[in-house]
Amino acid sequence: MPQLEQAPRLTLIAKHGEVRRDLRVSEEASARAQSLLGLTGPGLLGIVTDGTAVVLPYWDRLHTYHLFFRPDRERFYVAAAACTDESCDNGHPHIRALLTLAEYEIDGGEASTIFLRTAASRALGDPVAYREWDRNTFGEKARRNPIRVITYFRIAEGQLDYVVFRNPPLCQDYIDEYGLENAFGHVHFAQWYRRHADKHNLDVEQVVSLQIAEVDKVTLRVDAPERACPDCVRVRRRHEEQATLESQGVYLPVSGGVFARIKRFLQRRRLCATGAAGLAR
Repeated sequence: MPQLEQAPRLTLIAKHGEVRRDLRVSEEASARAQSLLGLTGPGLLGIVTDGTAVVLPYWDRLHTYHLFFRPDRERFYVAAAACTDESCDNGHPHIRALLTLAEYEIDGGEASTIFLRTAASRALGDPVAYREWDRNTFGEKARRNPIRVITYFRIAEGQLDYVVFRNPPLCQDYIDEYGLENAFGHVHFAQWYRRHADKHNLDVEQVVSLQIAEVDKVTLRVDAPERACPDCVRVRRRHEEQATLESQGVYLPVSGGVFARIKRFLQRRRLCATGAAGLAR
């Protein structure tokens, strides 16, 4: 494998875009795809050219490197695709090699988690299936990207702009069960979005697209049916039970953290005030 060097991803995406329509698959890469994946040359070509693969931020000045995930193998692979005239065969750029992720990482270094997640998200397609894969791969407590909501709107004839709202009030259980595209069905999401839209003076008549993303963007369903959120129901029930107990003078143990310390302080203050009033009488 040639020596790799880092380069801006946008530059490499642009270079790939210049040759993408004319790309072919070499005999070597086609044979490797068949032996590794049971995949034909045209199948490999489709993965690299249709947006399923993720362009990595490394190249060898002749080839860009494209990461993709195969759910049936539960493995990642990297295709090396020609991106300059110098690397063309018979006037056409070719996918020259197909590597396992481990082979690529020998020279390219460990692939970033964000690229692994993006490649898996694109390959799996279904956001619920993706989140299950993410949970199984990285664990329940793994750090995730903040969810963002992108609104595209018209500012003039033929001109678009966009605004991004981050961290919507979506519970994990809801996302896992129904998917991000159904966020408008969550009881708190529509109110949250309306507040942000009003704050930014968004004219709903000019909105042309609503997208939501944790990794890759998906289109928000504005007609998503309202659904009960399992997590919200549990939280509300827990708060109601605690409020009932506290109204009877029973205080539950509170876990650590800033909120817990404030709550314990207020409880002690309330008890002290009650005791002082009893002495005064």
